[in-house]
Amino acid sequence: MAFLLSRVNSILPTTTPRSLCSPNFRQRRNFLPAPPFISAPPIQRLSASRTLPYPSLPIYTIIADVPSYSSFLPYCLASAVTHWSDKDMELHRRWPEEAELEIGWGSVREIFTSRIYCVPGRIIEAVAGDASTSVEAQEAKHHTHVTSNNASKGNAGGDILTHLLTRWEVSPIITELGHESTKVALDIEFQFANPLYAAMSQVAAGAVAEKMIQAFETRIRDEILAQRNKDEAGS
Repeated sequence: MAFLLSRVNSILPTTTPRSLCSPNFRQRRNFLPAPPFISAPPIQRLSASRTLPYPSLPIYTIIADVPSYSSFLPYCLASAVTHWSDKDMELHRRWPEEAELEIGWGSVREIFTSRIYCVPGRIIEAVAGDASTSVEAQEAKHHTHVTSNNASKGNAGGDILTHLLTRWEVSPIITELGHESTKVALDIEFQFANPLYAAMSQVAAGAVAEKMIQAFETRIRDEILAQRNKDEAGS
């Protein structure tokens, strides 16, 4: 989403500072509020997928590693988990439950706060704004906010987006030779508050999911190969 917002922001006018001589002068692009009496733009959907020659669990763990996002995702300046789940019954691990991502491009900074739902080894879903999770409650009992019926869904980036849902699905594939590959699918739903941004986003929207999954694909390859080299060196 940061890539998409950066393209929209690139054609907006900059504000004029009160004093060009001020030592704190910083040129900034402001997002426009939604115009009154205009219906909300439709929800847009993007998707991308890959089949990777690695086992599914390491891939899932890398995608769920939210604190690392700022080290490899374009335009992600900071990423932090603000709340962790209870331990799940299958892998006995805690997973991200709430997270904040700081997105930046040019002089603009926005913080996105999301609720996260992890179905260990299979699904990672983040929701913000008025989006609701599609994860079944029985699959996410380790998440404390499941019982609250999404009472607090997170902030989809100030007044920019009113709806944001990001869903990863990881599915193991066993080849004829018995090797495990993994299908990784990414689906994104988003809705701009301002119809103008929705219209402008059409130019760049098609590249967003591909750019995101490419960044994760590179991260997965680097992390898994690094671990293999480490294991071989220690054997």
